[in-house]
Amino acid sequence: METIEKTTLTQLLNNEDYARKVLPFIKESYFDVREERIIFEEISKFTEKYKKIPTQVSLEIEVGERKDLNETEHNKIVEIIKTLNPVEVDVFQSLMERIRRELLMQFQIFSRMPWVFLLMIVSVMIIFWIQTTGILTTIR
Repeated sequence: METIEKTTLTQLLNNEDYARKVLPFIKESYFDVREERIIFEEISKFTEKYKKIPTQVSLEIEVGERKDLNETEHNKIVEIIKTLNPVEVDVFQSLMERIRRELLMQFQIFSRMPWVFLLMIVSVMIIFWIQTTGILTTIR
């Protein structure tokens, strides 16, 4: 089950635009799980130091240099890092293409009723956000 914290870490590690936009606003206290908080700390420090997001390998190296972790904690963190894989580009692109076609169709239907069109766009955006974050599986 993907949590919002793991989704955030995945995006911070794999999406540089996302990382640059949201990293200044995310706080360590948002991560309840110590291992996830440590991963966030290392991503944040690496990005600040090198002005780019770390790769999974460089993040594992940074975690390995920490002196406050025992072997069990280190292994658990490395295991979490290895699960932070990006969404496949083909799946994402096909989803975006489907949404674009749906919006175009809705625009043609509702072009004479702008408020309905706006409501439809917002609805599609909310549905897309729910599907990509997995928020419904987190709630269940």
